[in-house]
Amino acid sequence: MPGAEPIRILIVDAYGHSREGLRVSLLGGGCQVETASGCWEAIKKVKEGPEIRAQAERLGVTRVLEKPINPRELRALVQTLGAERDSLAGSRGERR
Repeated sequence: MPGAEPIRILIVDAYGHSREGLRVSLLGGGCQVETASGCWEAIKKVKEGPEIRAQAERLGVTRVLEKPINPRELRALVQTLGAERDSLAGSRGERR
């Protein structure tokens, strides 16, 4: 949807080629993408804390995917997140 805030995604993967491939794929879909090579780097990116899942929940992260990642499931999740965002904006009366 034009003018909609991009879906924000953090990719955490020790393998640079995997991170980069996912990043490029998601950027092509209009997502805002950050990457991290491990859990400590990811925690720094989202905010210091003891555990990434607990921090993710506290910060409003809606989904956490773990490897192996199925590309079809990832695309479906991104579409679902976009629809949820648009639905929430509509229920608040926001114009997009």
